[in-house]
Amino acid sequence: MQFGRPAPPPAEEHLQELARQLRQAKRPLLVLGLSCLRATGRDALQQFIDRQRLPVVLSPMAKGFLREDHPSYVGVVFHALSNIVAETIQEADLVLAIGYDPVEFNYEEWLTDVPLLHVDTVPADVDASCHLAAEVVGDIGTALRFLATLPPVPHTWDLEAIGERRQRLFATLTAPRAALSPSQVLGAIQELLPGDGFLTCDVGAHTHLIGQLWHTSAPGHLVMTNGWSSMGFGIPAALATKLCYPERQVVCVTGDGGFLMMVGEMATAARLGLPIVFVVLVDRHLQLITLKQEHQGFPCFGTPLFPAAYPPPSHYFGVPVATARTVPEVHDAIAHGLQANGPVIVEALVDPAEYEHLILRPHKLGGQTQKSPHA
Repeated sequence: MQFGRPAPPPAEEHLQELARQLRQAKRPLLVLGLSCLRATGRDALQQFIDRQRLPVVLSPMAKGFLREDHPSYVGVVFHALSNIVAETIQEADLVLAIGYDPVEFNYEEWLTDVPLLHVDTVPADVDASCHLAAEVVGDIGTALRFLATLPPVPHTWDLEAIGERRQRLFATLTAPRAALSPSQVLGAIQELLPGDGFLTCDVGAHTHLIGQLWHTSAPGHLVMTNGWSSMGFGIPAALATKLCYPERQVVCVTGDGGFLMMVGEMATAARLGLPIVFVVLVDRHLQLITLKQEHQGFPCFGTPLFPAAYPPPSHYFGVPVATARTVPEVHDAIAHGLQANGPVIVEALVDPAEYEHLILRPHKLGGQTQKSPHA
């Protein structure tokens, strides 16, 4: 595909081979990826999912293409508790991947030894270990509209069992905690942010939690980076989002490490008068690196950010700070921030203990024990 030009329609014979492979499978699994964001035919995608009633796995940046309470929804690959998601992946006897971009995760990192059907604007980037059974290269929207016309394919999936796994996934992610937890902070944001609002997030342990837990109202409304990601993304992403959609509410979630990297941009937010709520999950560590050190049996080194007695400031570059230690305090601070005429920072002093339970948890994908590879 040439930059700035639409992809040509895929070859008819390739579409027919795609349909033939789907009809032969007993448990086909649908996987949606990043490139779906630039595809037309989203209504056709929903029609295909509803008609076929196949389980659906998302890459992190494809959040929003299927409601998290939809009967076909499985979860997000390689984010928090993806070992539960892997239970469904391992039961599939064929994978239909639409718009899957390996910039997030290579196929080889999660795909089992089953046929792969690849639909994208570019050919599949796979090695010889993948069984590429069919490939449809061209306009994704054309392929989606073709798929929407297919009669229901017979399959043996038990969507009730899929629903039980989905319930277990979210119940674990939202389990009650004694101290203020990152998931409780996200719950407060989810309650207060309007459905047409945008959440941007930084890179760190909280990214894995957000990628699995956040209920995304529409594609593109969770603004995150995944694959070769760098800390410090969340704040400039929030500034850009608010400039592009000044009438929409924007909340940014970042860890204290990522916040320190971009704290100077609070001056930009104040100068431009951008009403954004910046929620900083303060655990005083580069927590994801701490967890990786612990899992490798190394001592914690170089990850503490602040001494325990560090007092939260009243402002950063003129942007006021509200400190929250409990769920009600978080709720009130975010609610007031969403009503403000300018930027507001909410420092949520969280207990990072739940990251140990949710992040870097081993799961078997493709016959090998893997750990979440991205920061």
